[in-house]
Amino acid sequence: MIAVDIAILLPADIRWRMIGLSKDLSKKKKTRIRLSKTGCLPHITLLMGTLPRRNISDMLMILKDTLATEKPFMIKRIAANAKRAGVELEKNRAISRLQSRLERALRGQLSNHVNEDMFFRKGSESINPRTLSYVKRFAIDSSEKNYQPHITIDSGSRKIPFYPLVFTCSHIAVCHLGNFCTCRKILGAIRL
Repeated sequence: MIAVDIAILLPADIRWRMIGLSKDLSKKKKTRIRLSKTGCLPHITLLMGTLPRRNISDMLMILKDTLATEKPFMIKRIAANAKRAGVELEKNRAISRLQSRLERALRGQLSNHVNEDMFFRKGSESINPRTLSYVKRFAIDSSEKNYQPHITIDSGSRKIPFYPLVFTCSHIAVCHLGNFCTCRKILGAIRL
């Protein structure tokens, strides 16, 4: 079994801004998440769960079929959020519909049964209990009406400076989840 994040990958310019923001935060205070181009990708989560590793190619086919009619869409930043060390994004019609469609298409494919061995880990790294709980409860706490798109910059609550941000979402990936619900490795990607 493997823990996965079905996520929107950010366009290069926004990805680099988020990596820069992560780097700036880590200079001011110790951070648990250090975003990077390859090891800890900035992203927007759509769904999380676990599945047998052998089912990843089947999931990618389901995603490809489900996303065949989807088009790239714009999204913008709405506010700074002191509850989450991240960049809150508008829950517009396009992302809400996409998240809902994927949830319906993958119903029965993803499980909420989770343990540390399912995560991408460096050596003997322990997975934070909040990470396990977040993945286990994602379908209840963070989907459909409770879904709030965001880009995580660090764990916990930290004030992230507000600045306007508008960009196009055009790539969906299945990623191996790491500690603090980070996207550590792309297992497959689809372009809208």
